[in-house]
Order: sequence, then C-alpha cells, then structure tokens
Amino acid sequence: MIARKTALIIFIQLLNGLLGYVGLKFIAIYMQPWEYGVIGFAYGFVSLFSILGNLGFNSAHVKRISEGKCLGKCIATYALTKTVLAGLVACSVILSIAIWKYVLNRGFETPLHEQVVYIMLAYFVLNILAQSMISTFNARKETAKAQFLIFCII
Repeated sequence: MIARKTALIIFIQLLNGLLGYVGLKFIAIYMQPWEYGVIGFAYGFVSLFSILGNLGFNSAHVKRISEGKCLGKCIATYALTKTVLAGLVACSVILSIAIWKYVLNRGFETPLHEQVVYIMLAYFVLNILAQSMISTFNARKETAKAQFLIFCII
C-alpha cells in the first residue's frame, strides 16, 4: 500500500518536472527573453504576497482531520479560512499596485506587465483555494486524489 502511494507520488513529481522542462523549452524557442522576464517579474511580484495565503493553516487542518474531528466542520472552517486568505492576497496585490500607480505616481514599464501580474494573481488565488482540497486528501491519506490535484494545478 505504502509502496504504491510512494510510486504514485514519485511518478507525479517526475511528470510535473518533465512538463516543466517541456514548457521551458517552448519558452526558450518561441518566446523572446523579455517576455520570459515579464512572466518572471509577475511571478515574483505576486509570490511576495502569497505567504499570506497559508499562515500555517494547512498543517493545523491536517492535524485536526487526522485526529478524527468532525470532517464537515473542519472542511467548512478551513475552506472559509482559505477563501478569506486568498482574498487577502488578492487585495494586498491590488492595493500595492494602486499605491504604486496612484500614490507614488509610478508605473509599470509596459501595460503588459500589469496585465501579467493580474493573470499570475488569478493563478495564485486558485492555487491557494485548491490547497484546501489537497490538504484534506492528504490528511485522510487519499494520496491519489491529492496527487491528481497537484498534477492539475502545476
């Protein structure tokens, strides 16, 4: 049982790595370096605020589920918490952009930079929300379901 779960985890991680390599090769061949830089900037900018999306609640949720607490109550509380945290991340990013543009009277190099930041923000918010399902599956030792979600997200 454990061997199959371990093999599945390793397979999914290798598959994600392979897909990442294929994506990087695609970027190297078909995109200009400045386009890759814009994506890197947006990813880095939003990831600065993504720390607000966890705050240790994943581990607490796994602990509560593993202890055998009421599953429905735990999932509802955790989903609400993750939704609020995802909203906090989104508001923080949008507020920082507004301060940068309107209070400090600065701007982005191109309008594309700001658009890509918003696209990355959507990715991070969806990732934060999906963590509630992944953590629940991990707590219940449903590895296949958790790994499927990890594969779909990444």
